[in-house]
Amino acid sequence: AAGNWPFQETDCALKSLRLNGSNGYLSRAFASAGSRTTWSLSCWIKRANLDTNGTIWASSTLSSIRFSGGNGIEWLFSGTYGLFTSNRFRDPSAWAHYLFVFDSSNSVADDRQRIYLNNELLTAYDQRSNQGLNSTPEFNSAQTHAIGAKTDGSVPLGGGIAEVQFIDGQALTPDAFTFIDGQGIIQPKRFTGDYSSGPVYSNFLTGGIDSSYPA
Repeated sequence: AAGNWPFQETDCALKSLRLNGSNGYLSRAFASAGSRTTWSLSCWIKRANLDTNGTIWASSTLSSIRFSGGNGIEWLFSGTYGLFTSNRFRDPSAWAHYLFVFDSSNSVADDRQRIYLNNELLTAYDQRSNQGLNSTPEFNSAQTHAIGAKTDGSVPLGGGIAEVQFIDGQALTPDAFTFIDGQGIIQPKRFTGDYSSGPVYSNFLTGGIDSSYPA
């Protein structure tokens, strides 16, 4: 209720990965591509380093979703803005849920890229350049992707990150990952849908976990 990680012993993870904003990030090279036109990325983030660029997810050094030095969110395609939010995210004390949805086949241009914050669809953008119908950018392609930095380790994210869920081929809404409890507080929930490529939900976190965080 005070902005700390919502505990649910039998469901979602109790721990987060703390990124130091310097040299810590996760990466993986994918041998084959998923859907490059439709996907959803859900995660919980508790920022630590404000007023500095910090990458949430990237598929190259030019295509990424990141916090800007001005504390907005930039969604970049090959170095060009897809979205740049008018909202600013400056609260380092609270966890927040972010959902990024790419749905380039949507006939409504403004619905092709969507960002939700704590179940609310963001609609105010300083810059918007919607990807064209059936666009296939680098995201979800057969190459290295990274969480918490660009793929070369630059522009690292500082803070906690947890419950990262990437859903291939589906444009989902926040209720697939969250619910509002009886006190009106947003909570994480187990993803019960189809991951498209076969994995099942797991909250078993081991290596790389700083169990003392968040405070």
